[in-house]
Parts: sequence; C-alpha cells; structure tokens
Amino acid sequence: MSLERAMAYPAALEILREQAQEAREQSTSYHRNPRWWQFLWPRPEFRNAARDLGRFIAGTATAKRVFFVWCEPNWRPSNSTNMFALADDYSMGVLTSTVHCEWASKKSSTLEDRIRYTPSSAFDTFPWPQTTNDQREQIGALARELLAMRLSRSS
Repeated sequence: MSLERAMAYPAALEILREQAQEAREQSTSYHRNPRWWQFLWPRPEFRNAARDLGRFIAGTATAKRVFFVWCEPNWRPSNSTNMFALADDYSMGVLTSTVHCEWASKKSSTLEDRIRYTPSSAFDTFPWPQTTNDQREQIGALARELLAMRLSRSS
C-alpha cells in the first residue's frame, strides 16, 4: 500500500519506523524497493495466483527436513519460506509424502547439513503422480489425518 494508506495504521507504521526504516534505507537492496514500509519482495505473481484461495501451502526453504504447512490467505511468510499457490489436500499429501521429500533432498542443494529446498529443482521437476479421483481423495484424506495428528501432538 502507499505510505498515505499505511498512515491509517499509525502503531504499525511507528514500529516499522523504529525497527526497519534506517536499516532498509541503508541496505544495498533499497534501490529495488525504496518504500521502506513495504516488504522488499512483495511477490505479486504469487499474490495473484493465491488471491482466490482460502489457504496456501508454505514449506521450509532451509532445514534439516522438508516440511509443509497450511497458511491463511492473509499471512505473509518470510523470505526463508517457499510458498505454493495450492489449496487442495491432495497437493499437500503429495508434497508431504516420503517420495516427494526424498526427491527434494536429492534435487535440492544443501547448506551445511541442511536441505535447501529450491522450487526450481525440487518442485518444478517432481513427477506428480497420475491419479484417479478416488486416489486423489485417498491421498487428501491421509494428508488431513497427518496434519491433524501433528496438530494434536503440538498442543
């Protein structure tokens, strides 16, 4: 949003002034986005692709394990996250599968002992399974079950 529109949120803008303005204005990336109150990489292509989705998938960019979660449409994950404009349980099931995670670990680079999941080499090259509607629903059901189990163990 414009600075004038952002001024409608004075408390948030003050936090940005205190915590980010000076660093952003001194950054070598400042010329890419001189609007210090905005995200440096607002990802308009992704925002357009995910605009009408009720949720989207985010995954670790660098971690010991490849891990995916559902995100609310108004969330803005950090640059250390990969985002996918996918909203169906089948896609979450495929991405969280051992097959995909093994593929990703073989196709991605590493940083020290951690996987650096790169969408261009791991996601874009992954041979998504050719499935029937019943198989898609079964995979989606398993994904829902897995995520429910994760949630129950974290609380």
